Amino acid sequence: MLSLVGGYNRQQQTADKQDKILQNIEKLEIIQEHILEKVHELEANHNKMLKNIFTLEEKIGLLLDSK
Repeated sequence: MLSLVGGYNRQQQTADKQDKILQNIEKLEIIQEHILEKVHELEANHNKMLKNIFTLEEKIGLLLDSK
């Protein structure tokens, strides 16, 4: 009977550890999603900035050509 209790306790400990690991994985997935959203925002802002730089460069080139 004692071995059954010991076996149950080990199974419970294993199940508890697995639950904790799954919870940590879920937290990491949420963090990863948040990071990916920030990367996409940064990429969008970067593209806007590049577009503005190219537009400004064109305008400067036109001003220099007109002189």
